[in-house]
Amino acid sequence: MADLAGGLDELRPAPLLEFLAATAKTGVLRVEGRHSKVSVWLVDGATVAAETTGPDTDLLDQLVELLRTPAGTFEFVEGESPRPDRVVAPQADLLPRAVDRLHEWTALADAVPSLTLVVKLLNADGEDVQLSSPAWSLSVAVSSGHASVAAAAKHLRWSAFKTCKAVRELVDAGRATLVPPPKRRRGAAARHGDPVVTGQGAWHPANQPLWPGSGSSDRDRFSASAWAYDE
Repeated sequence: MADLAGGLDELRPAPLLEFLAATAKTGVLRVEGRHSKVSVWLVDGATVAAETTGPDTDLLDQLVELLRTPAGTFEFVEGESPRPDRVVAPQADLLPRAVDRLHEWTALADAVPSLTLVVKLLNADGEDVQLSSPAWSLSVAVSSGHASVAAAAKHLRWSAFKTCKAVRELVDAGRATLVPPPKRRRGAAARHGDPVVTGQGAWHPANQPLWPGSGSSDRDRFSASAWAYDE
């Protein structure tokens, strides 16, 4: 039975972790959101392991997933230990680092509002532009056919965070721009090449947002399709 449980509408993950750290708790915190589950193990208030139902990432990324969970439930079971292969050295400073990463996500969401957007590479003859290794790798992935942000991330086996940072670098350097995904065709019209669009209205980043990007409601801001890694 959980020693502490409730809804994330009552207590957000960040202050919840701060409380567990301040009280030097030992046990596991499980958070279940709309589209993901995250578990974080603590020993004397320090984080020693974490895991999610999403792609494998490092401990910091997994903790950030917890902080980004928009709605759901949590429970803390005191005294439970993680699997041995998940244990790392206690990291008392992990929460502040995760909060800093969360602020970086906010800036990235402004630059890359959706993982479904297509990265369109641009020619810039005569300009001397220096790119980081991730930005260069991303441009190669895009030019080889993995055009959307999500497709490039899947191809490179990168986290969404790393991919979006590389996308922003390419855009800021004038080497790429982001365009809406191609309109989908359906049935006989698709076979004959007629541009029939599924759904209603024009596509907008708010339809499939990269949290915490554009969108005015929880349904917009936390769309499940925004997290899809589809080619």
